[in-house]
Amino acid sequence: MSTSYQVSVVESGPQTVLQLRRTIRADHAGDDIGSGMSALYAFAAATGLTASGPPSTTYHGDFLPGITIEVDFALPVGASDLSGTGEEPAIRATEPGWYARTVHRGGYQTITHAYRALEAWLGAAKYRPIGPPTEVYLVAPEQAVTAHDLVTEIRIPVTPTDLSVTVAASVADTVPLVREALTEHGFRVLNELDVCATAAVRNRWQIEDYVILGACDPELIAAALSIDRRIGLMMGCTLLVRAEGDYSVVEAAEPCTAVEQSRRAAWEPIARQIRRSLAAVLARVHASLPTG
Repeated sequence: MSTSYQVSVVESGPQTVLQLRRTIRADHAGDDIGSGMSALYAFAAATGLTASGPPSTTYHGDFLPGITIEVDFALPVGASDLSGTGEEPAIRATEPGWYARTVHRGGYQTITHAYRALEAWLGAAKYRPIGPPTEVYLVAPEQAVTAHDLVTEIRIPVTPTDLSVTVAASVADTVPLVREALTEHGFRVLNELDVCATAAVRNRWQIEDYVILGACDPELIAAALSIDRRIGLMMGCTLLVRAEGDYSVVEAAEPCTAVEQSRRAAWEPIARQIRRSLAAVLARVHASLPTG
């Protein structure tokens, strides 16, 4: 088994997955994970769902002796299968996003080495984790002859550190400063959505303070439209201001992703300018508020 781990940051596309959440006992993790995976596949078979990729588990906590954690079991399925299930397990559409990944080859008793490699890489890279880790079983136990044949991809969702800041202030106090910083750097705020308030009005679900801002830079839009009129569809910038405990996290979507999606290299300098401006906006917010 190789102990050398190569880490890369890649973008995930949207997927349709069959998802089942189970409570796992740390002291019986192997048995409980095996039981959860069996239940996931049994439900897929009973409802005629067709797997379109390898299964995965997402861990909402650390395995410590004597405790339990929540684990999401997921199996990619065909989009045509969307009408085939009830509420539990659930069919869900995953969101695209960026994640740091590495691959572990061999038994699970040494998989912690891969996690440590990812953590060390993140400690030195310009990215920070923004969600729980996921294990994707590229070669699962039922496919392997021996433990050495197992292949597991580990993913940790990340965001660039220059497009994400954490400040010791409420969302209500942070949002006006984000608007002000956007204006100072040539952006125009197009819309604002208070997700928490919207959820409360509809009385469907609860969420922490969470505000989505839409913005654009009129001058850069003009430059982009001189290249291609359709680029206007990609010029909007999305920023989030969300509560995380006693802090607020401000994040901006990566604008260079639109260049990759459009495959129009001529727009790359403009996208990079937008990125620099967004990074300056977040730096301004960071400098204006305490960081704890």
